[in-house]
Amino acid sequence: MDLEITTKLRVAVVALAAGMVGVSYVSADTRSAADSLGLSRGSGYSTVQINFPEAIAGQKAGEAAHAASLTAGPRVTRDLTVLIYMNGKNNLGVHHGLDIFDMEQAGSNARMNVVVEKGSLGRSMYGQKWTGARRFYIRKNPEQFPLGLVSEVLDTLPDADMGDWHHVAEFVRWGKAAYPARRYVLVISDHGSGLFDIPRAVPPEGGAKGISYDDATGSSVSNLELAALLRETGGVDALVLDACLMQALEIAYEVRDYAPYVVASQEVSWTDTISYSRVLAALGKTPAAPAEALARAFIEASRPLWASDRVHQKMSLVRTGELPALLPLLDAWTRLARAHGDAAALRAARLEVMRFEDPWSSRMHAASSYADLYDFTAQHDGRLNLSSPGAAQVKAAGEALRAALAGRAVALNATYGYNTSGRAMSDARGLSIYVPPPKVYRRAASGKGGKLVDAAPADQAALEARFANPYSDYAFARDCAWREFTDFLWRLE
Repeated sequence: MDLEITTKLRVAVVALAAGMVGVSYVSADTRSAADSLGLSRGSGYSTVQINFPEAIAGQKAGEAAHAASLTAGPRVTRDLTVLIYMNGKNNLGVHHGLDIFDMEQAGSNARMNVVVEKGSLGRSMYGQKWTGARRFYIRKNPEQFPLGLVSEVLDTLPDADMGDWHHVAEFVRWGKAAYPARRYVLVISDHGSGLFDIPRAVPPEGGAKGISYDDATGSSVSNLELAALLRETGGVDALVLDACLMQALEIAYEVRDYAPYVVASQEVSWTDTISYSRVLAALGKTPAAPAEALARAFIEASRPLWASDRVHQKMSLVRTGELPALLPLLDAWTRLARAHGDAAALRAARLEVMRFEDPWSSRMHAASSYADLYDFTAQHDGRLNLSSPGAAQVKAAGEALRAALAGRAVALNATYGYNTSGRAMSDARGLSIYVPPPKVYRRAASGKGGKLVDAAPADQAALEARFANPYSDYAFARDCAWREFTDFLWRLE
């Protein structure tokens, strides 16, 4: 059976027959695929028998054999180890469980290790309930419709704080030591909020941050901590952020010395943006491929399934080694644009640029601070009066910047559909950046509802106070003049 159909049926059968509550979305093509095999919602989904005790016994036997193999002699160095960190200590726990079933369609092989740490808040998972984190060695499941996992549990960590960057670093160190390889890919799968804190009714001590939210402890990993954990663990060959809003220039530049390739989304992403079965199958065929090819597989293998889910999708691959050369081009453009001073073009670019849903914008794109860098400069330059002094120089600087973005820094840019404002996702060109919004969402004094109003200079401090880290703390802000340019945009009349 086709891998796509098999994977979707596994998810549908396990989720709906085994009673995995909390699954909020099963795509229409999953249901139609099941219906085509006679597994209608009223029959097959509810009558499939899953013998969890038998599955658990088989899993435990496999764990014992795997533990013995780890102590039998020197570690075998394979071509590739994929380290997948799935912080399910929040409302994504069940979805991550389904992802592991999906991973078992491909599994590890003689040249590739796939190792997962998965968090849980105690919901039923594979016929068991547990809280904390568990580490799995992902095996290929030969069963078309699995009774349970065949992957071994390598470790049980009931007190793991999965939002503590030190714990993420320990997972990476452990994975590298236990499963040495010539190349390493690190995947962090969870909620992401880009540069901002996520708004919460009761903010946890220290605030929420950029990625990996642990609802039990209230902690999360900031973008500066993400760079720190990569530095302390020796870096990886590719970093995949399976989370919302993380493909920003400020973040990619921060990790440039520790991850030469970053795969992430500029926009809100979905639980099925990455097809783990297809990705791991592709990686397993060519685990010795160059690092960029390994990173590309996460997008290229997943992209064919996006259309079936009928939601917008966005992922890009950034070569972080190209970013230092990008900054002088960005500085040249901002310097010339400020000097030229076409206020109408700057205001229009700020209003019309492709923006992405930030955690505070209430799905109103005009109030978002996340904008596409390529589109922002193109919106501005397209409105210049080229007969005015200096306009041609601004346009030339913009063209050089955009050529470097599209031709070198962004290795692959994939989109599908339209965002929640009806704008084509193809307007997103691969890297976001902080651009002051033209509007702010002002909540009513009662706390119920609110409205969009024009942004004013007085709004800058309140908006930037929501950043997980002060903007000036980013290496990007220190190494170029964008911070001064955003101040200029806030004051623009």
